[in-house]
Amino acid sequence: MILIFDPFSGISGDMTVGALLDAGLPLSNLQEAYRVLELKNLAVSAEPVVRSGIRATQFCIHVGEQRGHRHFSQIRKMIESSSLSQRAKELTQSIFGRLAEAEAEVHGTPVEKVHFHEVGAVDSIADIVGAAVGFEYFKVDRFFTSPINVGHGTVSCEHGVLPVPPPATALLLRTFETFSGTVQSEMTTPTGAAIVATLAKPVPPSLPVRKEMIGYGAGARDFSETPNVLRIFLAPETASLPGEREVIELQANIDDMNPQLYGLLLQRLLASGALEVFFHPVTMKQGRPGVLLTVLCESPRREKLISILFRETTTLGVRYQLKQREILDRSFVSVETPYGSVRIKVAGSGKDVFNYAPEFEDCQRLAESAGIPVKEVYSAAMAAYWNTRHKETS
Repeated sequence: MILIFDPFSGISGDMTVGALLDAGLPLSNLQEAYRVLELKNLAVSAEPVVRSGIRATQFCIHVGEQRGHRHFSQIRKMIESSSLSQRAKELTQSIFGRLAEAEAEVHGTPVEKVHFHEVGAVDSIADIVGAAVGFEYFKVDRFFTSPINVGHGTVSCEHGVLPVPPPATALLLRTFETFSGTVQSEMTTPTGAAIVATLAKPVPPSLPVRKEMIGYGAGARDFSETPNVLRIFLAPETASLPGEREVIELQANIDDMNPQLYGLLLQRLLASGALEVFFHPVTMKQGRPGVLLTVLCESPRREKLISILFRETTTLGVRYQLKQREILDRSFVSVETPYGSVRIKVAGSGKDVFNYAPEFEDCQRLAESAGIPVKEVYSAAMAAYWNTRHKETS
């Protein structure tokens, strides 16, 4: 699934969750996530509201007594020790990590020692975790954003009166197209900026998608000049997008790292936008066995992924270069099997189909439900697609 942010009136964490709820995310999914996180004295609700004539969903957080400040290391430990799904953990860690890096650069402190002020409070943890749960629920694989309204004027915070956008927000969005809008207010919060900066890239011209779901998430304030809402579009996977023929190849040689760390490293790189991650056994200096780590990514992800490599591995350097590639168009179709619906990834060029394969997660889910081997569902899905394709071409 593709998600497109339309922050014409800015973006915040609660607006993001509200838009996901408006698009169909069950509130019970969020409540269960907060339960396993053991966020005490926290209650949430979803309320229908109207902002300048547009109906939207406002995500409301009700918090009792809480700690005002938290270090990034404390937040990371809380997420890692929870029973959230691995995908939700990775998304949450990535967003908080990006935010911590921006705050560390602004304040000149180590990342692990960053004090999250407004951002580190329970309500903001709930926003980021809620967004991650929503992205997982809709099985979002790719994110895009249109230009972002950051507002203008000044904002008061713990550090005093700051210009809009505040330093952390400005740093996070430095590679994105932004505008000031007509409202003298902070329209995009650091949390909202971190979500976009971590996951999204600018919408390509004439993005070829069919927008199946739309969600509107309301901000707390109601402005007369513009609807204070975040709009999101959800669309099924589509053909290859403009610019995908160019990728960045990152490489590092490693010969002194615990092999147990490679699996988690792979997961974190993929969760942070890597297109491919793979390892080759190599022989290094003095005959030592080592690993050649290769990561493929799009250009906007390079800095983030290199940061992960330095933080999560023992390498002392990372090489990178621009690579050209030729790729097939990709799309998804659904087929019906005796066990349920399965998505098929189809690869080809024009009307020619060269490869197709069922989504393994769909097959696994249906197999577990029916109590049968996964290979039976997989074979049934392959046969269903073949029969459908044969009827279309005959």
